This record gives sequence, structure tokens and C-alpha cells, in this order.
Amino acid sequence: MATEATAFDLDEFEQTDEATINLQHPVNGDTLKASITIYGTDSAQFKAATTKMRARMTDYMSRNKGASSEQKQSAFDRFERDRNISLIKSIDNLSFKGIAVTDVRDACDKWGWIYTQAVAAMDCTSNFIKDLSPTA
Repeated sequence: MATEATAFDLDEFEQTDEATINLQHPVNGDTLKASITIYGTDSAQFKAATTKMRARMTDYMSRNKGASSEQKQSAFDRFERDRNISLIKSIDNLSFKGIAVTDVRDACDKWGWIYTQAVAAMDCTSNFIKDLSPTA
């Protein structure tokens, strides 16, 4: 008699819309005490920001019918960056010359490695699944 295979139940994963990620030193990779909180690609915030980005691109295309491929790509890159920055909810425990860094856009503009790490973390879906495995 054949035994029935037990299917993996996806309900074992508890998905969350946001994750807090420790920043890494941009040169040596050490974990910093500073963190960012970001929204994931499956979140309502990401979907709304993507819809807004597409609307901006559609508007740009309708107003700039003669734009070159380079101009269109530049506009897309700018709109995508704006979307990604809007998905960084907060920066915590980071300062510059003793002053707390809290303005996300300013931080991403001044220190590009923060933006790069945020985007990489957004694309890693495991950051948005709570670890429910039993602890020893």
C-alpha cells in the first residue's frame, strides 16, 4: 500500500510587510549598530509605490514623445530610485558628526551604500518571513 506524501504547508511561514536590517560597513562588511526598516516587494506599500512609479513613467512618456532611449532610461532610473527610497521606512542609530541621521532621502543621496544595501535587502524575500522554527 502506498503512503501519502505530506505536502509542505506554506502556512508555516509568517510573512511580514517590513523588515529591519542591520547596515554593513561599506568597506569591510562588518555589521554596524545602525539599521534600516524597509518594506518588502509583497507589501501593500511596495505595490502602491510601484503603481505611482508607473503612472509617473506613463506621464513622462506622454509629455516627452520625442525623448531618446537614454532620456527614457534616465527617467525610469530616477522614478525607480524615488520609489525605492520611499520604501525605506526609517534609519535608526545612525549619526553624522554627532547629529542623528533620520532623513532617508538625504542619507541615500549622501551615502549611496545605504541605498544599495536597502535595495538588496528589499529584493531578498527571506528578510520578510519570520523564523518560526523551534528554538533548542
